[in-house]
Amino acid sequence: MMDPSTLVTLVAIKICGATAGAILALIYLQPKTMAEFVTRSAFSVISGVVFSEGAREWLKWPATTNYEIASATLTALLSWFVMSAIVKMIETWKPK
Repeated sequence: MMDPSTLVTLVAIKICGATAGAILALIYLQPKTMAEFVTRSAFSVISGVVFSEGAREWLKWPATTNYEIASATLTALLSWFVMSAIVKMIETWKPK
């Protein structure tokens, strides 16, 4: 079991990295409405926090602070693009 202070620090690091990735994604592809801005921001940050550990392990990065931030940033940055690609694939396969 992880020490509570270590766990809080790890979650704070992931939130900071995911927020940076969400900001980068919003700069790269700017939202058209405020609702889209809120949805994309929340989706990117949540994806960055939840999936960053798996991305870091898949990329075989060590469990250091720098790589925790980088994996959360990368995951948040790519999450919106991956989700939109999946939605487009589902829409093309959907029967008419």
